[in-house]
Amino acid sequence: MIKTVIVEDDLMVASINQQFALKTPGVNIAATFHNGRDALSFLSKNKIDLLLLDLYMPEFTGLELLSALRQAGNNIDVIMITAANDAGHINDALHLGIVDYLV
Repeated sequence: MIKTVIVEDDLMVASINQQFALKTPGVNIAATFHNGRDALSFLSKNKIDLLLLDLYMPEFTGLELLSALRQAGNNIDVIMITAANDAGHINDALHLGIVDYLV
């Protein structure tokens, strides 16, 4: 089972991401968060295999969450799912070790 966490501030998009992920055999949604701070708290205490992460979130962005995870030594696989398609954000995310970037 691939224990997965979704971090997306838009409730409708989070629901769509969850529905899509659950169509993949072996994926289990362990939790969904609508802000990076709550997700960071959960991820610091729980072993998760995959993080589906939005970039733009108020107060604590996806890149800030990803950076905090990497600084803490958490090498969780991350797929960034976002509307952001500029080279700067993509490069930043790639340097932080994401597996894929879906626009």
